[in-house]
Amino acid sequence: MLGEVLLRPERDGSLAEASLRAHAVDGEDVLSWVNPDHEGYAYPEAAGLLLRWLAQGDRPVPPRVRARLVALVEANTVGRDGTTYQFDTGVVLAGLESLDTTEDPRWTAARQRLQHMPVTSPGAKPRWSSVRGPHLLKLAVGSAARAARGWSTPAVEFIASVPADQDSTGRLQTPPHEASYVHAHAYATEGILALRSLGLETAASVDGCIAFLRAAQREDGSLPAWSDGGPSRADSTAQAIRLWVLHDRTEHADAIARGLSFLDTVTDADGLVRYEPNSADRNTWCTLFAAQARSWAAGATARVEDLL
Repeated sequence: MLGEVLLRPERDGSLAEASLRAHAVDGEDVLSWVNPDHEGYAYPEAAGLLLRWLAQGDRPVPPRVRARLVALVEANTVGRDGTTYQFDTGVVLAGLESLDTTEDPRWTAARQRLQHMPVTSPGAKPRWSSVRGPHLLKLAVGSAARAARGWSTPAVEFIASVPADQDSTGRLQTPPHEASYVHAHAYATEGILALRSLGLETAASVDGCIAFLRAAQREDGSLPAWSDGGPSRADSTAQAIRLWVLHDRTEHADAIARGLSFLDTVTDADGLVRYEPNSADRNTWCTLFAAQARSWAAGATARVEDLL
């Protein structure tokens, strides 16, 4: 029954792909979300995720989007609103590398530069995404993907050095905030798993990270924006589902099923996923995370190096 629900035409990846191509791909850019009343912005990080997802399914990649990302990496200007982000650069590199059959020296050099980049340039207002916090561990997923292909893994030791402070509940601190941003906690957990696959350990416990996500799950199956509450979020929910599948799909079967049920409530007839229940923004990265979560939960091979 679960597989039948997951694989309905309006819920499988092919519908999401068609809708993203039709609505989120805007020439050489990929928009953050689709909403005629609240226009999305050109978001290279989302473009990198889209390329990676398309490559994993052997789906054709929009050539103008690829060319745009190549230009941004070569100019070291991956980001938005005039700010370059170290994290976004790493995500885009993973997307570009997923399209290659041999190791490209341009991206190897870019990964070597990554460890010397500031988190943002110029400096941005302090928040979880603009300070050296545990979300940066996520970049180890790109290194794990490189290692799986027999390529070098420059900057992986730098990524492993990112601090990940964890409390007794398994919650990772996401400075500069007192409460933890669950989306960032999930990113960090993905990175810790990737580092472990590379033989590198962090002080934070994966089991503790997973336990925190289980405890944070709400009755409707969603994960909140923050450790102390806030709106339910599609991105953190889809991330949690993927992590539970990777950790132990049998042990977490109920949590996975409830998370999928929540995602269904925020997925429209076009297969696009809204950011949160009261938002009309049909969000690109939420749609991609949810598509992968549904695929993995339905039985597709789940590998840490394939995490979007």
